[in-house]
Amino acid sequence: MFALFTAPYVCDSNNRCINPNRCPGNSTFQRCASSCRPTCSNPYPTSCSRECYIGCVCNDGYVLDYQNNCIRLSDCRYNGGNNGSSCNFIRYYLTL
Repeated sequence: MFALFTAPYVCDSNNRCINPNRCPGNSTFQRCASSCRPTCSNPYPTSCSRECYIGCVCNDGYVLDYQNNCIRLSDCRYNGGNNGSSCNFIRYYLTL
């Protein structure tokens, strides 16, 4: 099966193809970005491979939320832990 692309798509080593002109909001296309991408749960990653990431990356000042959207770090509802979950942690006490 052949795929016919009318736009300038770029494919990575996993055959994941994207249109560099169609990055979501607050992100831009990069051919060799760091594979260490900042997230709400890990905004300042330090242990990174030297492998290039091909695709849309968050602009400066933005991080990935748990749905892979680029948002400002200050907009993350929970910074740290919980595997990137964006939950507000509220304790409820049951009184009997």
